[in-house]
Amino acid sequence: LPKINLVSNHYTINFNAGVKFDEWQMRFFARKDEKQILVNIDALEQSVAADSRLLVEEVVQVNTRELNQVFGKHFYSGASLFTASARDKTKERKIFSNHKEHLLVIDVKHKEMDPGALNNSECDGARSMFVRLLNAFLKSNLAKMGYKAFGRTVKFYDLNKPYNIPQHGVDIYKGFITSIDAYERGIALLIDSSAKIVRSRNLMQEMIENNVDMNDDECIRDYCVGMLVMSTYSNDRIYRIDDIDFNTRVSDAFPNPAYKNYEEYYTKKYKTNKLHYKNQFMLINKNKRKEVTAEGKVVFKTETIRLLPELMRPTGLTDDMRKDYKVMNDIGKHTILKPADRFPAVERFAEKANKETSSNKDFNFTIDTKSNKVVGYLLKPPVIKTGLKSVLTKADRVNVDKAIKSKNIDNWALVYDSRTEKDVNTIVK
Repeated sequence: LPKINLVSNHYTINFNAGVKFDEWQMRFFARKDEKQILVNIDALEQSVAADSRLLVEEVVQVNTRELNQVFGKHFYSGASLFTASARDKTKERKIFSNHKEHLLVIDVKHKEMDPGALNNSECDGARSMFVRLLNAFLKSNLAKMGYKAFGRTVKFYDLNKPYNIPQHGVDIYKGFITSIDAYERGIALLIDSSAKIVRSRNLMQEMIENNVDMNDDECIRDYCVGMLVMSTYSNDRIYRIDDIDFNTRVSDAFPNPAYKNYEEYYTKKYKTNKLHYKNQFMLINKNKRKEVTAEGKVVFKTETIRLLPELMRPTGLTDDMRKDYKVMNDIGKHTILKPADRFPAVERFAEKANKETSSNKDFNFTIDTKSNKVVGYLLKPPVIKTGLKSVLTKADRVNVDKAIKSKNIDNWALVYDSRTEKDVNTIVK
């Protein structure tokens, strides 16, 4: 068979096999519960949800100096903190109290994890744990490079350099998809280019410009519910609009008595400008999170977050935009990269990531930027016989539906790997 040179978006990674890690669980409790923490910590309710990323970051940040003294270099993802194997091996719980409202309690979860044993591990749980460790380390380094993660995805964008297309009212943020996972050949890092589209006007401006009847609650609800929006303040977080609160206005009392109303809360806490639309309604985001009760039961709680339309920018494209050839063509010039442009951009990104990870002396890995070159074999396209006719398939696709309609296929085989086994029954049906 003729050989063909192929380019993949998966790269081999090499890391220091001699370094071992500890994984710690971070929990957050109100300062008033400090004595109870020493008596029965599992009976206490946490004061900060693990998925409250901004507050988690705030609490960790004020304790950075003490964390460095205890652990040395460290990085975290969600509620997991990763460190080189602990200097003090006698204590499995550490409490940090520099935040004025919340105590940070850190308990050891896994000791002396050896990344070098990852490829040889037959335990799926161990492999999953190591993969989480490597992804957390990569994420922390991408943050240092100026890339922002959106939501719980593996997409990272440079929010400091948007491409503005003023004639269509959109900003395009360029970035990359990254994900480390365990494959049959070993540990590999997926890197591919990605783009995030955010409309230039805030939601209030856009609704008025699009002639949405602001006196018709159902029109507003139809326009907004289900939309993904990005905050224009603080952490540029993405929210899904699940409902509309027409009964609460920005001038209403804020739940925290430290702030007079919602407007004062945003202007003081996030340093936003004074609001232009004084009578705007509230957007509702319902954030579900999993918690474990004192009895060990897993429960799901829903946190309701109220957002101001004036401080939110819609993401993605509207249906009218998608139908407009001119809009799609102009946007596609920035979001759709040809292979000749995409792979050099990915390689430059990998080289930049290598420089950042190499600065960590306790633990680092390198991305083999040449390991995505593979040799394939060019198979001859099959000939499908349909009744009295024979059809030579095109090189890249087969019209199976047409073949089935013209002749019953009694003998056939489906080839699949272990990762797609769960989808086989759906495909066959």
